[in-house]
Amino acid sequence: MGYESVGGREVPLIDRVHRLMHLWRDGDVRKVDDYLDDYALRRNELFLRLIQSLIEVSRNEKATEECSLLESLSNHLGAKAAKADTTRPLALEVDA
Repeated sequence: MGYESVGGREVPLIDRVHRLMHLWRDGDVRKVDDYLDDYALRRNELFLRLIQSLIEVSRNEKATEECSLLESLSNHLGAKAAKADTTRPLALEVDA
């Protein structure tokens, strides 16, 4: 679940979210981060939108455990992205 399939077919994003939910529930943030990095999911706009959509659906369906896991993952992604943005060197403007 959430890993490359036989024949090299692309894994659906929903399966990747499901895998991350299991990793998050297990409490190993390093495995979560490794998975996100291995599959370049941190900056995948469609992946981020999918998580947000799943949060909204789980709220509407009163799936509190699922919603909590998804919100935690979303917050983790947001915190990592904010940290990465603050560590980038600022570009210097040079007048020509």
